[in-house]
Amino acid sequence: MKGSVIYQDILQKGERKGEIKEGLKLVMLLLNQRFPNLEERLTNKIETLSLNDIEDLAMSLLEFKDINDLDAWLDYPEL
Repeated sequence: MKGSVIYQDILQKGERKGEIKEGLKLVMLLLNQRFPNLEERLTNKIETLSLNDIEDLAMSLLEFKDINDLDAWLDYPEL
């Protein structure tokens, strides 16, 4: 069972979801510390990000001057 392709696929998907969940938890903690009372619309956008985008956001938020920088980043994360 543990060696089956299906089992490995399910395990891999579960691990990926766990990584996303933990990444979101950390990013939200940092953002809420920096920008208390984050608007729900921004939180909703953040919760839809891929793991790569969450990692990029974690690095980018160090350079944000204000909430508008976060808002702009969420509109164009690839910039």
